[in-house]
Amino acid sequence: MFGNILIDKFQCYMSVNPNDKEKTKQLKLYIEGILAEHYAQNAFYVDISRDYARLTFGFTPTRYYKNIADINKYTDTNLIMPLERELLELFTRLFDNKLFFEQVNYCKITKLDLTKNFLMKNLVMEYICKLINRVYKDRYKAILHSSEEYNKTLSITTLASNAEKSDKVGDREIIFYNKVIELKNRGISTVYLKEPLSADEKTLIPSGMYNDKLQILNISSLNILRVELQYGSSNKLSAFSKFLGFEDSQKGLYFKDFFGLLLNGELYEKLNDYYTKTLIDIMLLNEVPSESNLNVYQKIIQEYWDDVWELDINSAFKNNGLSSKYRKNMIKIQSTVKNPLIEELKANIIGLN
Repeated sequence: MFGNILIDKFQCYMSVNPNDKEKTKQLKLYIEGILAEHYAQNAFYVDISRDYARLTFGFTPTRYYKNIADINKYTDTNLIMPLERELLELFTRLFDNKLFFEQVNYCKITKLDLTKNFLMKNLVMEYICKLINRVYKDRYKAILHSSEEYNKTLSITTLASNAEKSDKVGDREIIFYNKVIELKNRGISTVYLKEPLSADEKTLIPSGMYNDKLQILNISSLNILRVELQYGSSNKLSAFSKFLGFEDSQKGLYFKDFFGLLLNGELYEKLNDYYTKTLIDIMLLNEVPSESNLNVYQKIIQEYWDDVWELDINSAFKNNGLSSKYRKNMIKIQSTVKNPLIEELKANIIGLN
């Protein structure tokens, strides 16, 4: 649950024969039947395009039930992934269908949101405040949104091309938000878990907040930072496909390759490696501290480092005609001046905690 890789959204499409509508309808019903055995009706979908040339299906893997009949026994949340063998069993049943197998070479993954829950020592908003004015990989910008009442979301994202608004989100995005507030806004403060917490996770939970016997977790006073890696277009998933070394990786990520990782028991490990590498790269967490003396601009940034939320240093540089001096100097300060909140977050992302 904490620090484990999660697939929060999964979507595929496959090309089908528009002249064989009946076969496509049968395939749709079969996929719906398999997913309905393990997911609530609002946790999956299967659609056919108007011209019957494409079938699309998607689901939220983290809302898995071993048996959908147990849906009222546990809280329906997206906090925990099914075991790798359970996801393999589900995908294998799809493959066992002749209609699905015939089209599998044309089945492309179009959405794959990777997520982790981090249990933090301090309030989630304190970490977001420290992240908002940091500098990130070239072309990425930090944008703060009010996603729900009492909850704020930080988005580190590329910007949409030709966007009328300067803060319109692009096709690659890392999202940070308070998971507890999101659940509370849905009326959830106590979670009946489908799986027990691990021994390591139990040590992180304050006394009295978890009932081991009943698998009940009181989340009301926990600081759960949700960090999601999202791609707005299927073409961007080619980076993941390339990371895995698949052929035709430039064309995107295919279901059959994804299934192959499951068969080999490697999927969750590979997803975790990719998620970690991508966050480190975009957030510039691998920058080596500089041993050289600070210049005048770096000293200015360092002086206000602890008050970075109250004073927008970037704006101060811009207002004084020093925009070109900001980014390079900020990167050096980020790697040199250690902040305990950022160091804790970095340790969680890298997996040191």
